Amino acid sequence: MTELPPHLYVELGLERGYPRDAIINALARRDALIARGLVPILSLGHLAHLTGVSYSYLREIVERKRDPYIEISRAKHDGGRRLISSPEPPLMEVQRWILHRVLPSARNHPSSYAYQTGRSIIHCARAHLGARWLVKMDLHDYFDVSIRKSCGRLRDRPWSGPV
Repeated sequence: MTELPPHLYVELGLERGYPRDAIINALARRDALIARGLVPILSLGHLAHLTGVSYSYLREIVERKRDPYIEISRAKHDGGRRLISSPEPPLMEVQRWILHRVLPSARNHPSSYAYQTGRSIIHCARAHLGARWLVKMDLHDYFDVSIRKSCGRLRDRPWSGPV
């Protein structure tokens, strides 16, 4: 998706009834993020525009009116079954868009090893060699947190504006 030039963004915002100050502030935040090499996502509507995924679809997910995950059962090596939650295709598109366009500009924590070029499970294991204890766990519903808490976390990130 393409970005609107600033003058069209202002014009469209005014047509939709947004205050001029709010529009100008959004443009200033956008410009500041771009200057820092970050991808601006100014709102859920903006994310929908950038990704080409329906705003109403994303709004249903945010408001918890829709569960966008499909449960898939996979065989494990030991003969058991593993339940995997897979996102619906439109949500997967948004996740991949964020993965490829937003997260590369974010700094990862030094203790993070997943989904990073040049880092692997071997690097992670080396970091724990000689440890007296190792705790292994699988967390169910780890991301089942409140919208308020999620938005608060996103606001702490350098790329965020109003969420």
